[in-house]
Amino acid sequence: MTSVYLVEDEIYALMALQQKILDLDEDYVIVGTADNGITALEQIPALRPDIFLTDIRMPDMDGLTLISRLQDAGCTSIPIIVSGYQDFEYAKTAIRLGAMDYLLKPVNPPELRSCLQNCVDKLARQRKSIISFLIGENAFPLKTAWGRIPFSCFISLFPIP
Repeated sequence: MTSVYLVEDEIYALMALQQKILDLDEDYVIVGTADNGITALEQIPALRPDIFLTDIRMPDMDGLTLISRLQDAGCTSIPIIVSGYQDFEYAKTAIRLGAMDYLLKPVNPPELRSCLQNCVDKLARQRKSIISFLIGENAFPLKTAWGRIPFSCFISLFPIP
């Protein structure tokens, strides 16, 4: 399952986007929604969704500021911008902030499917890299870290309670 969080200040647009994601009939679970950036900023770090979609223009905090603040807080969720504005400056800033895509409203279901699949693929590559680092050819060799420390000394460094 891929967890998704939605941020949209227009309730009907939020409901439509949520339904479009559910209609894709994929392994997406919507773990939360917010109608403003401030609420999203409070909830997303705790919920840790894989992906979040945010409107770009909202009262109190716009989507670009939300992405920036979440990144400053260490959030690794993949951001996607959803906007009714075809403004190149918004898109350029979104890309600079690492947004996976910039979808125009009303969101086209095939475009949404493709965008979310790209996010899932990116998540899979990230997980594969981590696993490869831990157990694969890029694994951190214990001998390099500890030199020739006897195994018994190594165990004493990490005692079992």
